[in-house]
Amino acid sequence: MSVKERDRQWMIEADVWAPKRQRRKRPFQLHERRSCIGELVQIDGSPHAWLEGRRPRCTLIAFIDDATGRLQYARFESAETSCRSGLGRRRIEDRR
Repeated sequence: MSVKERDRQWMIEADVWAPKRQRRKRPFQLHERRSCIGELVQIDGSPHAWLEGRRPRCTLIAFIDDATGRLQYARFESAETSCRSGLGRRRIEDRR
C-alpha cells in the first residue's frame, strides 16, 4: 500500500475524507430569469490555457444577459480584474 493510499484510508476512518461514491452532489440552483433585457448581466472570468500553448494562459471574461442567456461581450485578458470588467461594462453601455 502506498503512503498516499494509507493516508487516504486514515482520513476515511477519521471521517475527514469521503470516497467519491459517498460524496454528496451539490444541487444546481436554478433561478427565474429576469424579465427585462439588460436588467442583470452576469460576468464570468475563466482562467485557462485557451490558446493551447500558442500564447500564455489567459482569462476569458464573458458578459451574459440573464433575461436571454445571450453573450453580450467577451474578451481574453491577462487576468480578471475590476478594471478589465469595467472596460467590458462600458463597451456594453456604449452599444445601447
